[in-house]
Order: sequence, then C-alpha cells, then structure tokens
Amino acid sequence: MYTPEALLDIMERVQHGNKNILEHCRRFSHDELHRRLPGFGFPSVQGQLFHMINAEQYWLMVLTGRFADGETFTDQEKYDWTIANFSDINALEDYRQRVYAVTVDYIRGMTPEELVRPREVFCDPGVKEIQIPVHVLMRVATHYFHHRGTLAAMCRILEHPVPEAYAFLDYPLHEQPPFTEHQE
Repeated sequence: MYTPEALLDIMERVQHGNKNILEHCRRFSHDELHRRLPGFGFPSVQGQLFHMINAEQYWLMVLTGRFADGETFTDQEKYDWTIANFSDINALEDYRQRVYAVTVDYIRGMTPEELVRPREVFCDPGVKEIQIPVHVLMRVATHYFHHRGTLAAMCRILEHPVPEAYAFLDYPLHEQPPFTEHQE
C-alpha cells in the first residue's frame, strides 16, 4: 500500500535533483539557455526545464479537477502555461517551488486508500479517463528523470557538463531529507 508519507519522501527526493539541475543551469548565458539544439523534442535547456515543471502542474490540474469545467482557468494558470513567462532560472525555480507546493498539499490531503483508488478524471476539457492518483504521481516522478537525462546531454553539448556525483541528478539513496522547503 502506498502512503502519503512514503510518496512525499519519494517526491522530495525527486525535487532534490530538480533543484540541482536548475542551479547548475544558472551558469548558462541567456543565449545558451535558449539555444535550439537539434534532436531534442524541447530544443532548448529553457524549454526542457519549463516542460518538466509544466507537466507536473498539468497532472496536478488533472488530479484536482481543473479540467472538469471546461476552459475556465485562473490568471495564474494562464500565466503558467506561457513558456515566455519563464525565460530565466529564477522564474523557473519560482515556478518549480509553486507547483511542488501544490503537489505536496495534494498528497498530504489524501489517504492511502484514496491514493490507490481508480477514479474518473478529466485530462482535457470534456476528455475523461480512469486514473489512479499514485500512478499519476509516479509518472510525474519518472518524467522528471527522463528530462533531467536529456538536460544532462544538452549541458554536455553546451560545454557545461553536470557533476559526475551520482546524487546530483539521480535519486538520492543515502542522503536524508529535508532537501527542499516543504517539510513539516
């Protein structure tokens, strides 16, 4: 059985690497951060960083029913879905923190039974699917690792390789939380 506490520990460890890659990318000039590199779905470092955070926000919006009523999004949600609003690392780090705070609040509000209960959700206005919340949240976690690997490759291409220490981007096995700002 999944518990909110265990899932929060997993997500905290995931965010540790997210914060590290954002900090690493502070060394990039504006041009490097936005340079289009061929062969990547999101062709810039900034685009990759935005996408991985935005995907977490998307899935939390799915889980919290934000697509159930059609296209009535808050001004903040509209702002968050515009990549141009996150053109530097400070803006992306603020975005990461805000989105992660929603994730933490969502998980803390769930029981172990609710985390594993299949339920109908709207993935887009009018588009319903059956999803299991814990599976969606684990998909968010694994999605981050995929894009952090892509970012590591992009950093090498831009001649700013990430540190070789396993815990920098990988899932920290031995380090103990708190890693980020959302511990009680």
